[in-house]
Amino acid sequence: MIKKIGTSSSNFGTGLSIQRKLFVAPAGEYQGRMIVIFPKTSSQIVYVWADPPYDEWSSEITIASDSADYPCTAWMDSDGNVYFAYTVETSFDLAFRKLTFDNGYWAAGSIITIYGSGASFYPSIFKDDWDRLIVSWTLESGGEYFIHSKRSFNDGADWGGGPDDAGDELSSGASSAYSQIVYKPNQIFCIYSLGGTTLAYRYRDMIAAVWTPGEITIYSGTGLSEKFSAAASPDLRLGVAFCDTEHLNYKEFDGVSWSGVEVIDDTPSVAPRLLFNSEVPQVFYAREVGTDQLIPYMCYREDGEFVDPLPVSPEAGSFDKVICYRPIAGQAYYDKSAEAASESTGDVYHEASGKLMLSDGDGIYIGQSEKFYNIRIILSTNGLGGTISWYYWDGTGWKVFIPASGIYNFDSSPAEVLLWEDGSQIPSDWQSSTVCNNAKYWIKAITTTDFTTAPVGTQITCALNLSHIGG
Repeated sequence: MIKKIGTSSSNFGTGLSIQRKLFVAPAGEYQGRMIVIFPKTSSQIVYVWADPPYDEWSSEITIASDSADYPCTAWMDSDGNVYFAYTVETSFDLAFRKLTFDNGYWAAGSIITIYGSGASFYPSIFKDDWDRLIVSWTLESGGEYFIHSKRSFNDGADWGGGPDDAGDELSSGASSAYSQIVYKPNQIFCIYSLGGTTLAYRYRDMIAAVWTPGEITIYSGTGLSEKFSAAASPDLRLGVAFCDTEHLNYKEFDGVSWSGVEVIDDTPSVAPRLLFNSEVPQVFYAREVGTDQLIPYMCYREDGEFVDPLPVSPEAGSFDKVICYRPIAGQAYYDKSAEAASESTGDVYHEASGKLMLSDGDGIYIGQSEKFYNIRIILSTNGLGGTISWYYWDGTGWKVFIPASGIYNFDSSPAEVLLWEDGSQIPSDWQSSTVCNNAKYWIKAITTTDFTTAPVGTQITCALNLSHIGG
């Protein structure tokens, strides 16, 4: 079940795949308590928390009110303390704050400037086994972007030589640059992309004072940006999942050499998030299936190969059935499920009218094997003049309701119709019923006032607009 825990008006929402914002207290009396950090607005960063089974969440607690509209990042240590870094509004300084975990709650400490002499973006932060903090970030200078890194040996109170110290410059300048810090026991890796064409890294031994000279290229191609994620396995392999223009790929370092490229998905994808389940790499990501239509998938390796990608949830994908209905036609029902799932323009309509719906009584039936709460709609022609009523089957009849997002009359595109706020708000009396010999959970949208300009559909799914996937 998809549970809504907050809303964000920030450009980045949950942030980038190279950053972390969701953590679970690892031990103690409050083991299992989950915290999620996210930008509430363009300038405000908040957190919410919940205990298992994570059905009820706390109110939002503000931890920064001076953030620029760029993504922040965080890390939780073994005591449940959270360390987060963000870009400050106006100045674009790189700032840091510690959230001390005490008696089940997180208390925000003083704001510390990591670097205050240049425009800094997209930080990645980590705390190692010796309680040393390390951060990498993107520094803009002269219209180019560089990867930099600094360390703190006193829990973030001081960073390097102070706010004017830019730390170590790890890369040459490029038109874009994004980085992630990854710990592979006894070594710190900084994985980064440059200019959309290079995925590379540098590393340092834990006892070393400097990074290894020169970068090592992992992959060269096109479309390389922030859409990558790296992680280390318990058996000390380093994996990287990354998107190029056409594919979601994976490469792995065994400590001696890098593997060849393994294609996880040959569909354009975004926001990969790599995790290791024991020693098995798992990748969560979103597959692009149309404008503002992204479906969350996951994939894992089995017997040396990645299995076929699996949808994460039936609440966020293509519908099992989309059926156009016109009661006055010789054939009242037309199955347009395949057309509704595809990007092909203007092919979702009733064959008799050539329209999605036209006059009083026309409509569509949308069915899924499990309950769902949202519908994403792309039209090739927006409707004008018509009105729509929405219904679900309550076990004895069709029950009219107003969607949580308000009445939608197929008069704008793209559109998201929130039937209910999230999966937890779906009414308990919504029952499966049979339409055209298909037993599903059905929603129907029926015309109650004739259209002067009738809508024509391009795509109707329960996909999400997933620009980012946090973790």
